[in-house]
Amino acid sequence: MATNESGSDMTGTDEHGAWPGLVADVGDGLLRAALVFGAERAGRAGALVAAAQAAALLGSRSAGVLEPESQLTAAVLGVALPGLLGPLPGVDPGAAEELMIRQFPFMVRGFVSETADLVGLAVAARLAAPLDAPDRPPPGQAVRAHRAARGGCSAVQALPLAVRALTGLGAPQGVRSRAVDLLAAGDELHRLMAEVRSAADPGARTLARAYGTLYAAAACLHLWSANLPLGDDRGADPLGGADLPSVTDPLRVTDSLPATDPDPLWARADWLAATLGELVDRLLAQLGQPLPPGAHGAQADRTARYGVQLLAAARAGAALTPFGAALSPPGAALPSFGESGRPVTDPAPAEEDRDV
Repeated sequence: MATNESGSDMTGTDEHGAWPGLVADVGDGLLRAALVFGAERAGRAGALVAAAQAAALLGSRSAGVLEPESQLTAAVLGVALPGLLGPLPGVDPGAAEELMIRQFPFMVRGFVSETADLVGLAVAARLAAPLDAPDRPPPGQAVRAHRAARGGCSAVQALPLAVRALTGLGAPQGVRSRAVDLLAAGDELHRLMAEVRSAADPGARTLARAYGTLYAAAACLHLWSANLPLGDDRGADPLGGADLPSVTDPLRVTDSLPATDPDPLWARADWLAATLGELVDRLLAQLGQPLPPGAHGAQADRTARYGVQLLAAARAGAALTPFGAALSPPGAALPSFGESGRPVTDPAPAEEDRDV
């Protein structure tokens, strides 16, 4: 479980708000270190940082509008974020895993029945939407999909609906195919979770970590789907939420983000394809399942493509994640790269070559 400076667990609304800043601080260092190793390495690091940012943003915004789920969400983040970024200050994944495992029965039932608070989730996912309590359907008009996910997690339990909506939203084939793989792995994960009786069961903690991976992937899909640009004919609400403000550019939703960016990373789905690919491969490994034929090479291509965009953004001093501010000022010294995306000259080993 994550704790604040007083040692209490980070389950309140205010404490949830600390997650995005924590991820930004750690992600900054990981991306700086990865940039000097070329496009594929930069793309992989960028994908994992983007996944952590998506999870932290959605989890943080969910605290107020999906309040019955806040304790579980905090536990999921306490497992997911260290899994993506490495050890984090004040975060105890072991305690978070135990809390999650106790909730497995509720989480499984909610996923199988696709029970989720779609109105609250829509508010949380739309980054420009105010976090006021959303209006609920009037009596007699509520449907299964609008029931609160008691003891469960709406972001994951709405994943099947989000995946089905991708075609109508115009998602690229690479994103759609990886999302289908993600949902299949999610089905298997919940089947295994249903067999767990306690945290002492062999593999229970591995399944909790796999759930954290699934949550991060679901967060990426929900945020991308809910924040398509205004005027885009793909901009139908995939979650059927309330009538809320749209986001013209998710990179401009906070004062800390760049005011202008002619070609923001968000405008392309390459970050989403690279991130989903990394998370699906990781989830399959956590479940002990083999990768689909050709998956490794295809993912290397996706991460390298995204890495080339990150390197170009770094040279321009632009944002290096779909959600965050630039990590270096314009004109900052950066390594030179050939057409392969690899450094022309080997950099001095200023930092440990960490496999991010």
